[in-house]
Amino acid sequence: MFLNPDEQLRLEWRCARLIALYANLNDEARWEEVAALFAQDGVLLRPTAPDVPIAGREAILAAFRAFVLTPDGWRFAERHGSLSFGG
Repeated sequence: MFLNPDEQLRLEWRCARLIALYANLNDEARWEEVAALFAQDGVLLRPTAPDVPIAGREAILAAFRAFVLTPDGWRFAERHGSLSFGG
């Protein structure tokens, strides 16, 4: 599919806006709005578990809500990390 330069620019802007909106909502813990950015059958792959897909908007929302709220604030119920060394 060929897009003229104006259409291409609009498409790129919309994609960049979606990515920025995801990051901002995620940073603000606005989970319902983050999940709503995914298609109903969308799939999320987290950097901490890249081999474990989370499929479907409801499952994505549940995954974001899995962090634990304690009297002292939000605490990790589980956290996976990795190290990446570049050359």
